[in-house]
Formats: sequence, C-alpha cells, structure tokens
Amino acid sequence: MQETLTKRPQVILLGNGLIRSFGSDPSSWVELMEKLTVERYRNKISVSGLPNALQIILRTDGAVNGILKDHKAELMGEPVSPELAERIKSIYAMKPDHILTTNYSYEIEAAATGRKSISENMISNMQKHTSEVDRCEGQYMIHTYIDAAGIPVWHIHGEARKIQSIVLGHYWYGTLLSKYLTIMDKRRSEYKDNDKDGVYKVKSWLDAVVMGDVYVLGFDFDVSEIDLWWLLNRKRHEFSERKGKLYFYSNDDSGDFNEKEELLKVCGAEVIHCNELPMPGTLSSNKYANYHDAALMDIENKIRVNRQ
Repeated sequence: MQETLTKRPQVILLGNGLIRSFGSDPSSWVELMEKLTVERYRNKISVSGLPNALQIILRTDGAVNGILKDHKAELMGEPVSPELAERIKSIYAMKPDHILTTNYSYEIEAAATGRKSISENMISNMQKHTSEVDRCEGQYMIHTYIDAAGIPVWHIHGEARKIQSIVLGHYWYGTLLSKYLTIMDKRRSEYKDNDKDGVYKVKSWLDAVVMGDVYVLGFDFDVSEIDLWWLLNRKRHEFSERKGKLYFYSNDDSGDFNEKEELLKVCGAEVIHCNELPMPGTLSSNKYANYHDAALMDIENKIRVNRQ
C-alpha cells in the first residue's frame, strides 16, 4: 500500500447492500440478528426497539463473542455470484486508493482474486499492516488491511476469521471509539504538516476517511454506528482545506422528509438519491440493483473528476 499520496485519497465504503442486491443467497442484518438470538428470546425482540449495538447484547444474553464463534462459518460469507463479481470488478477498475467495508465476510477479496470463495489461509497471507504498527492487529484493526489485487481492503468493524476483531455490541463500539479519539488527537497536527508538504499520509483507514473523498454505497449509516457518526463529525471539523467530501448514496425514493439524511447533510455529507441518477442501459427487475448500478456509474465519474 502506498502510504503517501500527492492527490486526495479516493475511498469507497461498502456495506451489505451491494451483496444483498447481487449476492447468491445473502442474509440481511435483520436475519443475521435473528440467527444470533438465543432460544429464549427468539422471535420476541422488536427489530425497531433497542439500537442494534444494545440489541445484540440482549439477543445473545450477554455472550456476544461466544455466539459469534458458533456462527463463524456463516459470517465468512456466501459464494460470490457472477453478478456480484462483476460489480466488484467494476469497483476495482475505478482504481480507488482504499476500499472500506463494514462486512465481516470476504466477498470483495474473493471476487478481486477471481474466486467464488476464499480460505482463511489465503486471507491470512494477504493481510498486511501500515508502518504505524509492528504487526497485524488481532482486534480493532485500524492499521491492518487485506491486500486484494493491489488495493487495500479494510474491514473496519472486524473480519470473520478473527472473531475477537468483530465490533458488535455497545461495549466494543465504545472501546473502538476511544481508540479513534487517541489516534485523531495526534493526527490533527500531522494533517497540518501534510498540508504544508502537499501530501496525504495514510497510516490507518481513519486517515483515508478524514482526508479523502469517501463514497458510501450499500451502508445505511444506522444511528447505532456511533463510531462512524463521530468520525464523520471529526471530518467536518478538520481544518485542512485539502480534505475531501463524504458522498452518501441513498436508496430512499419515497420523497418524504428523512431525518437521518438531513442529519448527514448537517454533518457535512452530500446525500445523493440513486433514483435521481442516470440508470444503466439494461435494467433489472430489482430496482435496488438498478440503483446500485447507477451509483457505481456516478462514483466512477466522481473519482475521475476528483483525481484531476
């Protein structure tokens, strides 16, 4: 990975929405939560009740990591469908500097290497770290990434083969956020120095988000994602005139007032409604697949313009 760039980092943040639209048999977040629920609470907990980060503690009866171990095989991901592989390859063709994902599974890496699935051993051999740390982190992988076909892929909330790395539950989110605070306190002066030198130094995925142009696709910015909301506000308050923007691609086509999207705008993001973008030449019966394809075309264009 090139840690020093002379142009603003171009960063794509992918959530489960892309896999839901093009995967062979993807699980939704709601389905995953129900799978992780212990028997005495099964089908009793309202999905819209507690925030996700607190809800999972109740659903697992306080044993989050133990339950995750029991479902490790499922967390590794489904075989990559040809449709999903095509979209991931199109993302690679855009040559972003970084790909971030909130997924624990490895569909991105598998597709990037031309496989339907990928083994733990292969992922282990592809894992690398920045010069900021001496070794790959086993938990809270802020400086640790997977080099998949030459582009760093960051599993910002952990990855399936390292259950201890998975951030799922209020306690883990809080601990992760405390690490962001420590790192970002030091980075503020470094960003000023970088401004003077005309370079961008990316020693963690946090640097890429704060200083880069970030394109968010298939991730709905749930209000329980307290670490990412904090980071978005940290980006907003960064003094550098050379920092980039966060673009949030929304599938909401209702036209109704959307509180979360308004909050994103207040926090400095640009909200783009996929249904208002030019649609792909060949339309699918799945409107969300069309929305994602439209978003991918827009991201490709924006990366091209922002690199000039």
